[in-house]
Amino acid sequence: MKILRPLADRVLVKRMPSLKPAKSLGGIILPDSGKETKVGIVLMTGPGRYQNSTLIKPTVKGQDIVLLPDFGGVPVEASNEKGADDELVMYREDELVAIVDHSD
Repeated sequence: MKILRPLADRVLVKRMPSLKPAKSLGGIILPDSGKETKVGIVLMTGPGRYQNSTLIKPTVKGQDIVLLPDFGGVPVEASNEKGADDELVMYREDELVAIVDHSD
């Protein structure tokens, strides 16, 4: 069994289905087949990056839900315990767009 540990400021993210149905500007709800996954859950982070001999720890942490960029990241092949393929992507922390906050 392979175990990945992100290095430096890298973040391992599992893509998730979008949180809400997508709507067009006119208010029409778009079907699931026409939209890309733009959110993911952070599985692991690296220890951080060094800047001027100072370790800067990642802002995101495991289990954070993050907004993903349209492009970028390195796809990682992996299977979960049930044998199903998970869509995992490795990003640099500064490539992530935002942390999704659910405190309504």
